[in-house]
Amino acid sequence: MEEGARVRRVGLIACSASKQAAASPASRLYTGDLFRKSLAWAGLHCDEALILSARHGLVALDQLLAPYDDALQTKSAARRAEWGRAVAADLDARYKLFHGDEARPTVCFVLLAGRTYVDPLLKALEKSENARPGRERPELAYTVERPLKSLGIGAQKSWLLRNLGTARSAS
Repeated sequence: MEEGARVRRVGLIACSASKQAAASPASRLYTGDLFRKSLAWAGLHCDEALILSARHGLVALDQLLAPYDDALQTKSAARRAEWGRAVAADLDARYKLFHGDEARPTVCFVLLAGRTYVDPLLKALEKSENARPGRERPELAYTVERPLKSLGIGAQKSWLLRNLGTARSAS
């Protein structure tokens, strides 16, 4: 990474149970209030956003999806761990998290999701970090922010609403 280059902020937004009735781009398929507020916040505070889907894993905003009825919280611990590994692998493929020799982070994942999504993903990323060959303590190409951590659903919505009007300053 070039000296002085800015870390890329990537919003990772949990999908919602409520969805459009017909196939739509992922950014419009999910209709839940928390999802909509998270997407709006990420649009102001992140360089890009991706969706964490219980069924499809890591999803681009423009990816066409049919409605489905699936929830990560109904899956077994083993299935959630498998989901986390798949999403971590997709993030690694997209951002080269464990393959470069960068001495500092190149991407910051801003997690706009609850523990059901965050825990298996962070565990999978940690295992990938530790499995990186040739490093006792790997230099990571990413950091994580969790602005909604420890907040209930109502408090998450309030926080997002309060912070929608305060776009990040250009760096």
